Amino acid sequence: MDPVTHLVGGLLIGRAFRRPLIAGVWLTILCGMAAVALDATYLLTLAGPGSVLAQYRGLGNTGIATLSVTVVFFLLALPFRGVAPRWGILLAVFLAALSHLYLNAFTSTGIQPLAPFTDYRIALGSLWFFDPILLGALLLLFLGPIIFRTRGLITGWIALFLLIAYPLGSVGVKQWANRALFAVPEMETTAGPSAEVQPDLLSPLFWKVVRKSESAYDVRSFSAVDRSLDQLPVLYEVAPESLMDRLSSESPLVKSFLERTHTPIIFRREGGDTTRLVLADLCWVSMTPIIRNHQPDGAPPMSLRVELDVDGKLIDVRKRRLGRYLSFEELPVSPQAQANASQPAASP
Repeated sequence: MDPVTHLVGGLLIGRAFRRPLIAGVWLTILCGMAAVALDATYLLTLAGPGSVLAQYRGLGNTGIATLSVTVVFFLLALPFRGVAPRWGILLAVFLAALSHLYLNAFTSTGIQPLAPFTDYRIALGSLWFFDPILLGALLLLFLGPIIFRTRGLITGWIALFLLIAYPLGSVGVKQWANRALFAVPEMETTAGPSAEVQPDLLSPLFWKVVRKSESAYDVRSFSAVDRSLDQLPVLYEVAPESLMDRLSSESPLVKSFLERTHTPIIFRREGGDTTRLVLADLCWVSMTPIIRNHQPDGAPPMSLRVELDVDGKLIDVRKRRLGRYLSFEELPVSPQAQANASQPAASP
C-alpha cells in the first residue's frame, strides 16, 4: 500500500485516541509517523541493491519491525505524555504501526510477518498497491474537521473501523468478481478457464484477469459494474528463468528486483544497436481503461531497464523511480557486468 494511505490512516488512529487518553496533537503526529515508518525500507536501498536491508517487504514488513517501531515511538512519546496513561499511548502507537502490516497483507506482494525465521508470506491479493477509494475516504475523514473547524472526535473511530473492514470487504468482493467473471458467456473463448482475478487500480470496480501460457501472460480488464470483459488482451512476455538467473548473477540490482517481484515479466523490448528489456512486476501493471488509454507505453513503477549488447552481454541496468530511470553510474551493477561492457563485441 502507498505511504500516503498509511500516513493518513495512522494520523486518524492517533486522533481516535486523543480524547480518551487526554493527549495532545503530538499523539496524532506520532501515530502517523509510526504507521508510515515501515516504509523507511525505501531509504535503506542506499545501502546497496544487494543489501538485505534493501529488500522491500522483507526485513521491513515483519512482526519484529512492527514491535520495534512501536517501542521507538512509545519512548518518543513519553516526554510529552503529561497525564496520558502509558498503556494507552502504547496501544495507540502499536495499532498505528500494525495498520501498515495489516493493509499490506491484502496486496498481491504481501508481507512476511515471521521473517527472518521463516519465508511464510501472507498475500491475499485483494488490494492494489494504490487504492484511491480507500485513500479518498481517509482524506475526507481527516480533512473534513479541519476544513469545517470541528473537533471530529468520531472521525478517528470511523477511520479505524474503515481500515479494518475495507480490506476484509475487498476479499469478499474479489470472490464475487471471480464468480461474476466466470458467469460471462464469452469467458471460455476469451480469458479461458485457467484465468486468475487480480486487483487493479479502482478495484473493486475494475479487476485484472490474467491467464498464463508458455511464453506470455494474457491480461484483460474486467469491469465489475457491468460485468464486461475486454475482448482484446494485452500480452506480456514471460521473463525466461534462464535469462533472469544469468542477469541475477551479474547484477545485484536485478537480483534484488527479482527477489521482491511477484510475477516478473518483460514489459517491453526495445531494439537498435543494443537490446533493451524493460522488466516489471505484473502486479504493478494497471489495466484500468483510464490508465491504459492515457499511458499505453509507460512502464509501471519500480521497473528495470536492462541493456544487452548484440551478444547478450549485460551492459547497463537502470531502475525506474519517480518517473525516471536512474543511470548506470548512480546504481552500478556488478564488476562482472562492467567487465562485459568494456569487452569488444565478438566479430561476426
